[in-house]
Amino acid sequence: MNFKYVLPIFLLISIVLVAGCIGQEEFKKNQPANFTIASPANWENVASNVTLKFSSENIKLIQPTGKNVVGEGHYHLFIDNSSYVIVSENTYAFTNLSTGVHIIRIELHNNDHSPTGIERSIMFTVLGDTDSKVSNTRDFEILTPNNWDNVGVDVTIKLLPKNFDVVQPSDNNDDKQGHFHLFLDNGSYIMVAAKNYTFYNLTSGQHSVRITSNYNDHTESGFERTYLFNIPDFTTVLNTDGYSKSATVKFIITNFEIVPPKNTLESNKGHFHLFLDNGTYVLVTSNSYTFNNLTSGTHTLRITMNNNDHTYAGIEKTIVFTI
Repeated sequence: MNFKYVLPIFLLISIVLVAGCIGQEEFKKNQPANFTIASPANWENVASNVTLKFSSENIKLIQPTGKNVVGEGHYHLFIDNSSYVIVSENTYAFTNLSTGVHIIRIELHNNDHSPTGIERSIMFTVLGDTDSKVSNTRDFEILTPNNWDNVGVDVTIKLLPKNFDVVQPSDNNDDKQGHFHLFLDNGSYIMVAAKNYTFYNLTSGQHSVRITSNYNDHTESGFERTYLFNIPDFTTVLNTDGYSKSATVKFIITNFEIVPPKNTLESNKGHFHLFLDNGTYVLVTSNSYTFNNLTSGTHTLRITMNNNDHTYAGIEKTIVFTI
C-alpha cells in the first residue's frame, strides 16, 4: 500500500462528511417553525382539570429574552379571549375550569414577543358531574360550517339535534322538545325552530356564532356550541394592452393569505382559480396574473377564491373586458 495517498484521501472524506453534516444542520435551521395541538382534540369532552399538549417543529422553546434568535421562541396562550399566558414548554395544565365550552388560542412568538404568524385554536367542552353520567341526554352538533371554515357572505348553519325534537316555543316544557338560540358575534339571539338557519350579507372578516339548545319556554338546557368562521374578500384591478393582446389582473385581498395548495384545510389560507371565457381554470398563488396572446373582442373572466385544499371558499368575482 502506498501510504502517501492514504492521508489526503482520509482528509477529503472527513471534509465531505463534515460538510454534509453542516449542510443537513443548516437545512434544518432554515426550515420554518411550526406546531400542532396534540391534545385534547377539537370538541373533545374533558374534565375540569385538563392538560394541553403541543408538538413543535424547528423551534427551541425558551422564556422570552427580548433578543431574537432564529429557531427560538415561546407560546402565547389565550383561553376564552382572556389575557395571554406565556408558555415555554410543550404542555400547559388548566385546573378547575368551569363547565361548558372553552376556546383555546395559541400563538407562536419570537423572543421579543413579536408574532411569527403561526397560531392554532381548538374548542373543548368541560363536562359537569351529571353530564358525564347521562348518555341519552339532549345534545346537538353543528354539521356546517366546520370550525374555522372560510365561507361566503351568506352562511347557512346546519344543526343535528340529539334526543329532542325541534318545535316552536310554547309554555309547556318537555325534555324531548325544544329549539335553538343563535347569537352572531355576541349580539342578541335569533330564535330558530328548525335544523338550519342562513345569515345573509355578512361582512368580511372573522365571525363567531354561539348556539344554545333551549326548552319550549326559552330556558337554556345547558348545552351549547360556539363556532368561528372567516369571510375573506378581494377586489380586482384589471389592466389591458391592446398592442400586446394581454390582460393583467391584480388582487387586493382581505382576511386571506395566498399560499400554494395542499391537502390540509387551513383557515384564512388559499389561492385563486381563474376561468377565462368559461374555459379550464388557471391556478394562481400570487397577487396578480397576466393572460397573453388574447384574441380581439370581449372576454369574461371569472375568479373564485379557493381554500388550500381547492374547495370553494364562497367568494368570487366576474370581470368583462375588451381587447
